[in-house]
Amino acid sequence: AEAYCILHTAMQAHVGSEPQSRSAALRDDAQTGTTRWRDSERKEINELKALGTLHVVDKVPAGCPVYSTKIVYRLKPACNGEPERAKSRLCVRNFKNDLNENVFAPVCRIETCRFLFSELAAQPSWSCWHGDICNAFCTAPLQKYIYIHAPACMVDDDPTLKGKFIEVRNALYGLAASPRAFNKHLHVRLEKYGWKSQAADPCLYKREDADGKKSFVCCY
Repeated sequence: AEAYCILHTAMQAHVGSEPQSRSAALRDDAQTGTTRWRDSERKEINELKALGTLHVVDKVPAGCPVYSTKIVYRLKPACNGEPERAKSRLCVRNFKNDLNENVFAPVCRIETCRFLFSELAAQPSWSCWHGDICNAFCTAPLQKYIYIHAPACMVDDDPTLKGKFIEVRNALYGLAASPRAFNKHLHVRLEKYGWKSQAADPCLYKREDADGKKSFVCCY
């Protein structure tokens, strides 16, 4: 219990040091004499542009809603010898499915994870890897493009964007349709390389090579 309290207190302190708004992030930069949050904003926007997710437009098609956005700021803990780093994430304020789309997206079941780990324990020759691909979520194309106001961080770097709009062509965090778009995108890519979704859990994929070697991918 004591160890849990210490860990819980450390986590609370860590979360408390993360800005809850853009003004707080800029204020933190000014107080610390750094530009870590501003740099993290630029990195996020540049990565989304490189993925083809964001495109500047002058007008929005008639009848299309325009959403606001919010930057979520997180401190990534030190790992593998790398120092703690600031991370910014552009999120859409789309709190309801007002586009009337099917937004259901499966996630792996906890029973599937237990099964895989029990098999790993019983099969010493098996190996396990955990992977996290940067911005993979934002590579999934949307069925319908959506539109957002140009975020303040983009306008600060390019004042000509003031009053313009951004066409979002790929999934973004906060958008109701994004999880389903990513699930479909991932499914197509995995099947292309020989992975087959399992009936017991659509987020568990299996592939068997010509030599009989079996591999599993569990997506969550």
